[in-house]
Amino acid sequence: MLLVRTIILPSSIHGIGLFADQFIPAQTVIWHFDPKFDVGYTDQEFQNLSPAAQLHTRKYSYFSAEMNLWILCGDDARFMNHSDHPNTFEEPGIRTIALHDIHPGEELLCDYNQFDARSFSEDDFTPEKSLATT
Repeated sequence: MLLVRTIILPSSIHGIGLFADQFIPAQTVIWHFDPKFDVGYTDQEFQNLSPAAQLHTRKYSYFSAEMNLWILCGDDARFMNHSDHPNTFEEPGIRTIALHDIHPGEELLCDYNQFDARSFSEDDFTPEKSLATT
C-alpha cells in the first residue's frame, strides 16, 4: 500500500505513470506490502481465476519469488514504470524506498528486475503469452 501522496499522469516512459504529489525525502518508505490491502495469489489461486481476471492480474501484478505469490497492489502503485536508473529501491515483497529526494511531479520509477521473477519484454504482456506462460 502506498504511504505517500501520488497522482497518475501521462508518462514519457510508458502510457501512464505514478508521480509524487508531495516532497518525498530520501530513504522514505513509499510502499509496503499490506495483506489486508494488497492481494497475494498462490499459483493455484491464480490458475483458478477467470481468464479475464488472469489477464488483469498478470498485467498489474508481479511475481514475488521470496513470497511465492503473485502480488496485486490494491492502489495506484501498480502504475509505477520500469527504469534501469530508478529513483526507488525494492526490498522484494516487503517495501519500496526512495533512493534520493523525490520532488512533487517527479515520476516514481522502479527496476522491475529487483522484485519480479518474470521477464519484462513488451510481448510478455500480450494476452496469448500471458496466459500461456503462467
